[in-house]
Amino acid sequence: MKNRLGLLALLALAPVACGVETPDSTQRGLEAWDSAGITISMSSDSTWVEETRWSVATEPSVVIGTLEGDDPHTIFGRIGGVGVLSDGRIVVADGHAREIRVFDRDGLYLTTLGGRGEGPGEFENLWGFATIAGDTIVIRDGSAFKQIYFAPDGSGSRTVLGPPPIWNDLFPVYVGGWLPDGSAIISTIVQRSEYPPGTNLVTAPWHLFDPLGNHQAFIGQLPDVWAHNDGEGKAALVFSPGAAIQPDGSGFWHGFSEKVELVHHTADGVDRIIRTGYEPPPVTEVLRDAFRAKSAESTRLQIAEGVSPDQRRVIRARDAEFQFAERLPAYQRFLISTDGYFWLENYYSVEELSDPSLSRSDRSGPVGWTVLSPEGEWLGTIEIPAGLSLRTVTEDRIVGVMKDEVDVQYVFVFELEKPNQVIDRRPSGDTDC
Repeated sequence: MKNRLGLLALLALAPVACGVETPDSTQRGLEAWDSAGITISMSSDSTWVEETRWSVATEPSVVIGTLEGDDPHTIFGRIGGVGVLSDGRIVVADGHAREIRVFDRDGLYLTTLGGRGEGPGEFENLWGFATIAGDTIVIRDGSAFKQIYFAPDGSGSRTVLGPPPIWNDLFPVYVGGWLPDGSAIISTIVQRSEYPPGTNLVTAPWHLFDPLGNHQAFIGQLPDVWAHNDGEGKAALVFSPGAAIQPDGSGFWHGFSEKVELVHHTADGVDRIIRTGYEPPPVTEVLRDAFRAKSAESTRLQIAEGVSPDQRRVIRARDAEFQFAERLPAYQRFLISTDGYFWLENYYSVEELSDPSLSRSDRSGPVGWTVLSPEGEWLGTIEIPAGLSLRTVTEDRIVGVMKDEVDVQYVFVFELEKPNQVIDRRPSGDTDC
C-alpha cells in the first residue's frame, strides 16, 4: 500500500552534477524492471576492474584540528557532524562547545555559528546535524526540542519548535533526517519492553513533520531490528541487521541490512528499489562461541569492578540466553554522496569476529566500503584509511573524523581518485552550467 506524503510533492529534485564525464558502463550483471510502478535494479556482480577501480589518496589533503594551539577554532571537544557545502566549505558541528564552525575547502577557519544558550541561534544539546538545500545548516537541539536553521554565510538563523520528546505515544522521538525543504523525518527507538513474545522482526513507525514543526504524514512501519523476548530476557538478536535512512532530493532511502536492498520513498510511496546479489555469511557456531567468549570476559571485568548482586544476576542471565541471527548483516551503514552514489560500509569479516582478542569497536586495518552507482549498479569495493569515521562523500573527496592516541578528534579530508573520469574541482559558483 502506498503512503501519501503530500508535502514531499513540493520538493525540488536533487541538484545534478555538471562538468563530469563518465565512461560508458558495461552494466555487467545489472538488470532493471518495473513492478507495479516500482523500478527495481538488481546487480549480480561488481563491475570495477583494475583500470576503473576508484581509490583514496594515501595521505590527507586537509587536516583540521589541534591538541592545543593559538587558534581555539581548531580545537574540538566532541564532533557531532561534518558536512560539505556546494562550494567546498567544510562545516563541523562541535557538540561540546555548542558551535558550528565553517572552514574553507583548504581547512582555513572562516566563521562560527550558534553557541551555548537558550536564545535565538543558540542550543543546549546537539542531537542531529545536516546540510540541506541552499547550503542551509540545520541543528536539532535535544534539550529544547527544536530545530535551528542557519544561513551558510552566517547572516541569520531561524528556530522551529518540535517535534516534542513525546508525541502520539512515541517516546523517545528522534529526527532521522531532513528533506531539502527542512521537513523532518522522525521515528522512535523501540523499547525492549515493547518487543513481542518470541523471535520477531520489530518495525518502527516513521512520520513526516513539515518545516514549521507540524505533523504532515505517517510514512509507515519500516523494519528496525530482529529481537527476542522470552518473558525474562528481551534483546536484539546478536548480529541482528539494523535500519537507517538517508534523505535525497525527492524523498529518502531506507535500508535494513539483512541484505543489500535500499528502498526509496517519495510523495507517492515507494518508487525505487536497489538490490545486489551479495549474500552475507551465516552465523556459525565458531562465531557464536567467539562472541560468548568476548562477552564472558566483559562480564568478568564488570563483576571485578563491583557491580551490585542484582546487576550481576542480570548480566549472567543475559550471557546464558544469547539468541543469534542466522546471518551476519550485509553491511554496517550506508551514506549517499553529494553526486548520488551509494556507499555501504562493509560489516566485520568472519576473521575479525572469530578472533576473541579483536574488539568490534576497534577495526585496526583499512575498512572496505561497497559503492553502487546512482542507477544501482554494483561497482565494487574501495578501502578508506584505518581509523577514519567516514561522515561525508563528495564528488572528489571523502571527509571523516579521526582520533589521536589521547582521543582528541580531527577532521581529515582525502582526495578521491576515479580513473577514466574527469572531475571538475572548481567551486560550484565557477561552473558554466
